[in-house]
Amino acid sequence: MHDLPAAGALWFVTGRDDANAREAIAAWREQHGDAAAQWRTIPGPLRAALASEPHLVHLQEEARQAERTTIQRHEAKVRAAQPRADRVLDVVGTLILCGVALSIIAIFGVGVWTIGRWIAS
Repeated sequence: MHDLPAAGALWFVTGRDDANAREAIAAWREQHGDAAAQWRTIPGPLRAALASEPHLVHLQEEARQAERTTIQRHEAKVRAAQPRADRVLDVVGTLILCGVALSIIAIFGVGVWTIGRWIAS
């Protein structure tokens, strides 16, 4: 066998159970890790044709659960990062507002000084 993990995927689908098949299936599971990755390595036509096989149904359910867990982790990270982004926007907004206020005060001061010089002259 030149590609033991690929053979393991196909032997898993067929339900073969002998020493060679177990070795190949173990190599397939080791190479592809979680159930979602294992499910994606099974060719689509085989998944569709053998969808009612109990071991494939079980693997598909594990894959769906792994996908849900991954999505939930990602959403939790996004929610955790959101308040920090809001704080950054608050700081930037405050700095802009302070800059505008200082500009208005400076313009007002220059105007008062200019009018005072006109009156004095």
